[in-house]
Amino acid sequence: MAYNLQFSKIVVQYQAITQASVHHTPIKPNKHPLGIFSKDRAYSSYSEFLGRYEDLLMYDVQGVISSAVFRNDNRLLLASSREHAHEVWELSVPEKLTAGPDAGLTKDRDFRLITAGYTPDRTKEMLVMNSKVVLSGPKGVCMYNIPSSSDPTDVMSHVCDIRNDTVDATLAQSESCIYSATNVANLTDFNFNTNKVSLLSSLPSQISCKGNDDALNISSVVYRSGKLYIGLSEKGITYVYELGTGKVIQEITASDTSYGFWKIDISQDEKFVAFASSNGRVIVYDTRKLSEAVFEKKKEVQDQTISNHQIHFSPSGNLLSLSGYSKLVEVFDVSDHSDKTEVFCHDGHRDGQISTILTHLWHPSQSKLVFSADDMGTLQAWRFK
Repeated sequence: MAYNLQFSKIVVQYQAITQASVHHTPIKPNKHPLGIFSKDRAYSSYSEFLGRYEDLLMYDVQGVISSAVFRNDNRLLLASSREHAHEVWELSVPEKLTAGPDAGLTKDRDFRLITAGYTPDRTKEMLVMNSKVVLSGPKGVCMYNIPSSSDPTDVMSHVCDIRNDTVDATLAQSESCIYSATNVANLTDFNFNTNKVSLLSSLPSQISCKGNDDALNISSVVYRSGKLYIGLSEKGITYVYELGTGKVIQEITASDTSYGFWKIDISQDEKFVAFASSNGRVIVYDTRKLSEAVFEKKKEVQDQTISNHQIHFSPSGNLLSLSGYSKLVEVFDVSDHSDKTEVFCHDGHRDGQISTILTHLWHPSQSKLVFSADDMGTLQAWRFK
């Protein structure tokens, strides 16, 4: 049975913008062109705005994108919801982006739907391992199979429920395991080789926090080189848990542990650890010298109870991207300790109805290429200079 492509066709409006040209498809006219500049960013001309980018692609999506992850350099998975319909799409990344800025004219400037499937509820987080996609949401953590090109169907199929005792668990993955948790007491690993779920039972006894049970809630888990970096949402504390020994080997605490919902990320080389709070505090430490932050920023926040902010290191590790505090996606160079100003600010999400960015991610291999999605269903891919 073929997936209903008409129902799940994601692009109803498309713009491909480069310095040289602007392309519009006849599918739907653009009601909010980029010529309407944002109030907090002033440009002397339209060409000045475009001149900041190597590439800028924009799409309107049928639904709101809640999560995104790359399967490989040429495949992107999106989780989308609208009303009572929840889906996951596997898309081919436009050749215009993967060919690089010096490739000249390219045939493919659009996403193509490869496979897709329905999910029982919205997706909070999503990870891909080989031909499987693991999703977390209100009903737990589950796994779907991604069909190959040789399969007779293009529909993702439900494989199993990994766990149903969590709501909106955070996810992390190693070479053979998926880790999921909402609290220190329920952090588990799912082994792909044995299909078994195991509780990391040695963890709770090594972590103690004053306060109620919420003080042990987990917002982020990041896997790096045989270790789990476990970020607590309430206190701005990260514990480094060594999987081989089952021991907590380090505790990293943000200098400001004031109220807020804290999230973390770790650079690929483990040189930097970054904290971001719903109260607008952003703090980065060099893991070799934790006594003083190498980067600090205070963002203006209207509603400190909202926790859709995101913080991500680039694949190279020196660039840090922030979103979820406004319509902007900001990029900073945390290796340059003398300069706290942004390297780049993407302000292409300009529709008056847009209030925030829900998710963004770096391309795994293309330099300075970022994908972002807002709360009105706009997906943008942009490469900055």
